[in-house]
Amino acid sequence: MGSYLRELTCSLHQYRNVRIILVHYNNKEAREFSVMKKSVFQIEVIIPATINSHLNWLEYDMKYSSAVLNLLDSIIPTDSKVVFLVNYISEYYLVKRIKERYTHPIVSVAHSAQWQLFFNVNRKKFEAIGTEALVKKPEINILQEKETFQTSDMIILVTNY
Repeated sequence: MGSYLRELTCSLHQYRNVRIILVHYNNKEAREFSVMKKSVFQIEVIIPATINSHLNWLEYDMKYSSAVLNLLDSIIPTDSKVVFLVNYISEYYLVKRIKERYTHPIVSVAHSAQWQLFFNVNRKKFEAIGTEALVKKPEINILQEKETFQTSDMIILVTNY
């Protein structure tokens, strides 16, 4: 867990009505789905990374994120406010599914800005992404970055974005 996330969760522990559910999505070290109760107010959920599939990666990621949300449905409390914190752009399909299924806000963390590197900080090119057919993998990743941030209700920047 990163230092900013650790600081955030420690700060939230002072509020007794806040329940924290940390979901480690696509964890490459995990072998199986697990739920660990860290305290009365905090639960950690470990979700293993996907295994290469015969399906194309786009279809597989969408199906995997839907299956993950089905697992999380029994863990996410219905009697309190929930905020989803998304830590990586690779969680793009999960963010889409969360937005479709829940009304809870989504907070995304920007660790870096791929568009700055790819477009040499040309914001107009970044804003135009998605308006024409994309064929290159870097452009698809940047489109996912853009849509993740547009879908999010708030963005925490840990970069000079």
